[in-house]
Amino acid sequence: MDNQIIRLNTFFFSVLLGILFLLTPLLFFANNSKYYIFRFDNYGVYEEFSKVSVDKTTLDKEFENLILHLSPLSKDLNGSFYSTEDILHLYDVKNMLTALYFLFTISLISIIAIYRSKRNTINLNLAKKYSLFYIIALTILGLISIFNFDNFFTSIHELSFSNDYWLLDPKSSNLIKFFPQNLFLEVLVIIIITNLLLHISFIMLSEKINGKRKAK
Repeated sequence: MDNQIIRLNTFFFSVLLGILFLLTPLLFFANNSKYYIFRFDNYGVYEEFSKVSVDKTTLDKEFENLILHLSPLSKDLNGSFYSTEDILHLYDVKNMLTALYFLFTISLISIIAIYRSKRNTINLNLAKKYSLFYIIALTILGLISIFNFDNFFTSIHELSFSNDYWLLDPKSSNLIKFFPQNLFLEVLVIIIITNLLLHISFIMLSEKINGKRKAK
């Protein structure tokens, strides 16, 4: 087999794997209302809403409805609970998440197809090197993002959205009360750690597969 074809197939396989590993924890948190509700007490979310006379039961219900609205299952928002800016921003967020679900699905199908039909053209040693490079790059970028989170938070919103609807007013926005910035930071840390663990697991699995191939 031509080495160039092997390198090319391995490169595309590794890129798709990187996308899949990145989106897996990200989309998990985009659909997991229970985790956020579990952390609301720690970040004073219930206390913040109590100032505008919203009780815990109502708050949990509205948040679960919000997550369902953003998921592929979809559900109409309670328009009276959110400001106009909230609803406009959520429209953008939903469109972005829809694109990410599509990208995740395409990446997963492509990885399975490539591995099943072209596994002999995948150089696992090279794929391991790509994963190792990804681990190093993600560790560096992750640390920069975590220790400079305010700038990271602003930059990621400016890159993701073509308007300024994400600049919500804390006085009128219930959406911003749901997501204290430190909660976003916590989720970012978990996503980075999960991503690193997925790549480490892939490297270990690759070594095991290579060991079996050599034993034959």
